[in-house]
Amino acid sequence: MSLTCRRVKAQGADKEYYWVQNSGVSPTTVDLYETLEDVPKEIRHYCENLDVITVGPGMADFMGIGDQLFPDFPICGFPKFSNKRCYAEMCVYIVKDEWPMCPYLKGKEK
Repeated sequence: MSLTCRRVKAQGADKEYYWVQNSGVSPTTVDLYETLEDVPKEIRHYCENLDVITVGPGMADFMGIGDQLFPDFPICGFPKFSNKRCYAEMCVYIVKDEWPMCPYLKGKEK
């Protein structure tokens, strides 16, 4: 078992979650828990006393929790990434904090 634990919240939201990744199994598993009490007690001590990190839509996707933290997030209309979920703050074609104004954002997630 190889665990990585983070206390996360979505950019622009107040709700916090506990993210647990187990890379010691194949395929790697990712779990998102709403409270510390929801984390299995065998691994709960790894999640205690963690600082909260705020994640944007791109990082949430990278962590495997994009659908949970940012449901219905827009897809990208940029020709190279057509019909893929927007990378948001991780996109190399826009300034980091200006992704909400990107002209290639279109509608809801496919």
